Amino acid sequence: MNPPAPALEREAARVADRLRLLGPRWAARDHAPDAAAIDAVRAALQHLADLAADAGGGPRRAVPHLALHALGDQVLVLAREAAQAGATDDAHATLVTLRHTL
Repeated sequence: MNPPAPALEREAARVADRLRLLGPRWAARDHAPDAAAIDAVRAALQHLADLAADAGGGPRRAVPHLALHALGDQVLVLAREAAQAGATDDAHATLVTLRHTL
């Protein structure tokens, strides 16, 4: 098992930290603009999972919709899976785009 590339690991940690702040805030209020951000996060999570599946030669699988406070942990897990499968560059680009969206 290869460790994630340092740039991807740093970016995943940055996004996860941001989501650990935003997730509970999103869950505590009903604010229409939050829905677009949550959709962007879930789309990025699915993209990370698809990158890992495609690079690793496995089947694609749907990422479960966990509670909003768990989004940061999902980012970390899926980024590591993508890195281990060899999709480091694409996963890094996905997370940079997501961070700029948030």
